[in-house]
Amino acid sequence: MFPFVATQTARNSRGKGGAGGVERIEGVGRCATARAPAPPSVAKARTAASASHRACRERRMKGMTMRAGGGVDSSAKFPHRPAKPAGGRHPGRHGAFPRPGGTPSLARVPPDHVPSTVRGRRGIAGKLSPQPRTLPRRSAPMPESTVSKSPSGWVHGLDALRFISAVWVVFSHLPFPDPVAAVEKGTWFGTIMRGLVHNLFNGQAAVIVFFVISGFCIHRPFVHGAKLSLRAFWTQRFLRIGLPLVVALPIAWWLKEERIVVYLATFTWNRADLVHTVNASVLWSLICETVYYLLYPALLVLRRRWGWWPVLCGAGMAAFVVLATFPSARLVQEHGNFLTWIVGLPVWLAGCVLAESWGRPSPVRQVELWSWRVGIWAASIVSLAVAFHPPFGLKWNGMGWTLSVFGWLCLPWIRAELAGRAAQPKAGPLERFGAATYSIYVFHPVCINLAKNHLRPQLPAGLAAPWPMWWITMAAIAVGTAAFYFLVERPSHRFARWAGRALAPTRTPRPDA
Repeated sequence: MFPFVATQTARNSRGKGGAGGVERIEGVGRCATARAPAPPSVAKARTAASASHRACRERRMKGMTMRAGGGVDSSAKFPHRPAKPAGGRHPGRHGAFPRPGGTPSLARVPPDHVPSTVRGRRGIAGKLSPQPRTLPRRSAPMPESTVSKSPSGWVHGLDALRFISAVWVVFSHLPFPDPVAAVEKGTWFGTIMRGLVHNLFNGQAAVIVFFVISGFCIHRPFVHGAKLSLRAFWTQRFLRIGLPLVVALPIAWWLKEERIVVYLATFTWNRADLVHTVNASVLWSLICETVYYLLYPALLVLRRRWGWWPVLCGAGMAAFVVLATFPSARLVQEHGNFLTWIVGLPVWLAGCVLAESWGRPSPVRQVELWSWRVGIWAASIVSLAVAFHPPFGLKWNGMGWTLSVFGWLCLPWIRAELAGRAAQPKAGPLERFGAATYSIYVFHPVCINLAKNHLRPQLPAGLAAPWPMWWITMAAIAVGTAAFYFLVERPSHRFARWAGRALAPTRTPRPDA
């Protein structure tokens, strides 16, 4: 017998000898508590009503437990209610009851007729089941990443990585004064110390990091099938990368840095001696970026049809052919303007693969994060040392080979960096400085030339010494790139975004770069 609550009110008049007023009798199960003794007539009526309700309830619950196979027995009658009319519903104070032979509806079953095992605190909770219902345990809320909080979908931490990579390039072009000059040459200790100090900062490895981040930022807005507007995409990207160059090149020419201008003017010129084409300019990587922007719409079509892995296999085979054609090339840009972009294409596509797999970042421990940082730095040192100090000859060990492997090693490191940064909602100083990364990358050769060739001859001998001159040059880079960013890069960036939005037929996601 299921527990139930029976409430009955008996009204007795004073004239019949009963106690005046209203008497309420309440009970749960077989335990009943009467506020006042009921007369025999009331007790008899209560017993008859309870028996009728119990019989009705037993028939009803028997039908409701037959959800899987059967229905309610159509021959069951309710003695205290009239028979159900054909095609209609049973009348009653609880509303309509289940149709014979059908599945009972929970919305039509009164709470008093539902077993306590499936009854919640506020009526019916869950489906009918003979087993007690257990509510799922509420897990602790996951910390929201800053990816979802950014209105433009920007991933926090990218600017910090860009800034560090740009500083790495600056240190490779402006090395520290030799701290081991007093160490005797020819000894094993002097060789190790010089090799370590001279290979601490691998600028080309930093450029490979730029390629991975560029592929990540360009592809991320289109991961989920967003439409790409060619006019808006190409206009925005080429204005973003070209307008600062248009301003920087006349300044470089005025400062007698003709080599940079000539290098840009020979964009479509392929020198005959590709193996020994060495350029200290940073523009070779911008040429590669321009080619990647031109190819990305076609690469996106191939990815949506076949996926990234066939595209990566094709790009890897092309890069292998180029590297094998020039086995003695030490630097990546020694493959010439026509072929260098092929060497870097697999690494740029690796950034696209990272964008495909990027979602809600998982927490990263500081020990793991610093392990990746130290490991990546060590890998960059090894790639530079193997290229210029090979223990097994001068072929098949150029930086094109080593940095191709280094680019794929950067994927878990960049993922760990972004995941660690996502837990910090506020942007740090590196994030703010990272907004001027492109100015640092493009304009620092001009600042180095200005300090060495125009400022150093006018300084006294004490300030022209190696260490003071190094600090003066770094100050010139900081001031020059800051001015270039506020006066040139930031306005050109805003204009590029405006032009891209104006040319887009519909609102398309902008690349996060």
